[in-house]
Amino acid sequence: MLRRLIRWTLIALAAAAAWRFLASRLSRVAPGLPLDELNPYLAPGPGSWTPPFPDQQGTYEEYDIVVPAGRVPALPQSAPCPGALVIYASWAELVASCDGYDGPGSGLNPVAATASAIAHATAARIACPDGCTRRVEEIWRGWACDNRPLTAYAAVEVRLTCDASA
Repeated sequence: MLRRLIRWTLIALAAAAAWRFLASRLSRVAPGLPLDELNPYLAPGPGSWTPPFPDQQGTYEEYDIVVPAGRVPALPQSAPCPGALVIYASWAELVASCDGYDGPGSGLNPVAATASAIAHATAARIACPDGCTRRVEEIWRGWACDNRPLTAYAAVEVRLTCDASA
């Protein structure tokens, strides 16, 4: 009886350790996210770049910070004052159908909402210097759906502006 109890205790401990190891590895990968770093929907190219999204709203601007597929890079501690930083954030998900993820009226789809949340959360981590007024606004978003495999993409740009207070 004691041997059986010890055996099951060791099995439970080994299973828990394996689960912790697996969970630590999987926590670095977003579920269902295509991890192609060279995908032009997720990470814009260097220099002057034209967004590949067939559907867009707002005015695209050159970016200062890129958050490809939710992977936040090292961020500056503060924005210039007076000045602004443009943050480009993207997200993608495998979807069952492109319905609601492409076309001119689909800019508020869940993938675009996630990209917007990432952009705003990134902006929230950057402070404005003391004596400056902070403002964050969305200036552009683009979205698309692709059939290789069925994937919805979205990117959002927000501008973090720090103005000298009056």
